[in-house]
Amino acid sequence: MGAVSWDREPDCWGSDHHPLIIDLAANSQRRLRRRCYITDWHLFHKELNALIAAPSSEPFQVLSTAVQAATKSSWVEENRTPPNLHILRLWAARRRAELALNQDPAAAELRNNLNRLTKAARRCEKRFSRERWMDWCASLGPSSSSVSVWRTFPSMELGARMPDPAAPPRIDCPYNLPPEVGVTPGQSDIEGMQAPYTMAELQATFDQAKAEAQLNTVDEIIHQRRMARHLKSQAVPAAAALAHYYNSTPLLPVAPLPETPPWLKAQASDN
Repeated sequence: MGAVSWDREPDCWGSDHHPLIIDLAANSQRRLRRRCYITDWHLFHKELNALIAAPSSEPFQVLSTAVQAATKSSWVEENRTPPNLHILRLWAARRRAELALNQDPAAAELRNNLNRLTKAARRCEKRFSRERWMDWCASLGPSSSSVSVWRTFPSMELGARMPDPAAPPRIDCPYNLPPEVGVTPGQSDIEGMQAPYTMAELQATFDQAKAEAQLNTVDEIIHQRRMARHLKSQAVPAAAALAHYYNSTPLLPVAPLPETPPWLKAQASDN
């Protein structure tokens, strides 16, 4: 959003403060533009001949004055090539046609003339840009520097430009991780997860614990029995029967410690 115009209102409160009314243009985007200079060489020769004929004229001053008189400045977009004189004349003719149409908006002939000049100017710009591009490509060869080649490469990409992985990271554009691909459980899956355990599931769990008791320590077996007793207070079918069944399993004997070798006993007695 940029400011189009502003105006100062009179000091109606007597406080030595003048209110400013600023008009803004909504949805306006300022394009990057650069200044370029176009020289009319025919006009340059005419100016040069006229200045040379003048008495007491210095060569460098004559050349500078002739170039300044024959040079026109123009503004173009950042990604556009500098125009030539023919394009400038077409756009100037279109501007005159636009001003004439503003004086008489109902004139169909003036509107047709404006559209014709607009199409001609755009068509000439495209042809001129294409010719410049072909000349630039023809200038590339084995002796061209790598800098020129790498500058040409982004211009050959079609469509939207992809981010360059070798470019330095930008602070205002953080790298966004791709969304995680996962499976969202449905309503039936959630209901199955929240359903109470059945008698068969609990029986199979305790049988598996008994089979793996050979690898468990005494503390783990005691902890499992406490968990089984805790089932009595839960809303599980036949929890008391399961607890009695699990508690009826005898404790596994603890493996005895290995005997001390005779040579170790003799060494201990000598010390």
